[in-house]
Amino acid sequence: MRRAAIVLLAGCLVVAAILGRPAWHLISTATRDHDSLDPLPPGFSDDASRMNRTAVAEFVPIAKDKEAAEHQLAGLLERARSQGLRVSIAGARHSMGGHTIYPGGLVVDMLPFNHMDLDEESNLLHVGAGARWRDIIPFLDRHRRSVGVMQSDNTFSVGGSLSVNCHGWQFGRPPIASTVESFRLMRADGSIVRCSRTENEELFSVVLGGYGLFGIILDADLHVVPNERYRLEQFIVPIDDALATFESNVQRKPDAVMVYARMGIVPDDFLEEVILNHRRGRALIFLEFPGQASCAMSLTLTSVIAVGVLATLAAVFFGWRLASRVWSLPCPTLLAWSLESPLFDRISGTDSGPTYESGVSQGGIPRLRLFRRFDSRRAH
Repeated sequence: MRRAAIVLLAGCLVVAAILGRPAWHLISTATRDHDSLDPLPPGFSDDASRMNRTAVAEFVPIAKDKEAAEHQLAGLLERARSQGLRVSIAGARHSMGGHTIYPGGLVVDMLPFNHMDLDEESNLLHVGAGARWRDIIPFLDRHRRSVGVMQSDNTFSVGGSLSVNCHGWQFGRPPIASTVESFRLMRADGSIVRCSRTENEELFSVVLGGYGLFGIILDADLHVVPNERYRLEQFIVPIDDALATFESNVQRKPDAVMVYARMGIVPDDFLEEVILNHRRGRALIFLEFPGQASCAMSLTLTSVIAVGVLATLAAVFFGWRLASRVWSLPCPTLLAWSLESPLFDRISGTDSGPTYESGVSQGGIPRLRLFRRFDSRRAH
């Protein structure tokens, strides 16, 4: 009995020694890592980098109501003309570098203007320029739809994405302008015009990617697509093999639908490896839950915890190389896919909700938050 107790105590000490460091790292990170920023002092504006603080005449949030917002914007443009002020347009403010903020000018905050409505017959989403993709995606998911083209992160606004004509990570697709049916634009004189490929065509072509220089985008009609689930595949290869791996495993595969790649920047192997991630349009077995999106049948909570702990330990003790290998195994590949379902939110106690971009989770899940922290310091 005494010997068994000693063995048990020794086992507990070993487990504590192994799990102590990663557990402490996760706890300390969770307590210190807050997703918030201190408010700017009155009379200043900045972009998301918080490196371009600029003195402005006024920062003006736009009304949420359509009619009130249009009246307010027209009044602000009239004021700018009469007082000789410049007008900057702000959304999520991820166009960084200071070039979107005019010193001493008026800054129009479009984020409150975020209405959205879906025409299911024509698959057109009518959405305000201030709406963020993180709000659009769950809205569309409830209607079993998704966006056609979008960046890999969901924090940006519609107006900002259209103003830079962003590209997405949908393989073989042109930038987001290809999904725009039309939009309404307020010009400098306060008038509102509709722009499309058949109406005000020149404005349509220059506003998409025009950084707000030709007017204020009010709202847009965007083509949406059916919501689907994809399967993630990853390849970690030496940099000399990256292009060949891309050609053989992505470019020549007709079912590759989403692709991105990153180079490893671990000091010991700086720029020597590439991780290629792509998602394929091949269906898995699904199990439907009332009120929830489908999730894989083949995985259990035990496998979720086991592989998660293994990858965490690998990342903490051995860094990018081993942790990336753990997550590239076949089981964790399916596991990562499964963790992106709202069912895991229910199990884990989180409340991120279904946030899918063509069936792919874009944020708010524990796995992404955890490994982005590791990646930002050691891998990517």
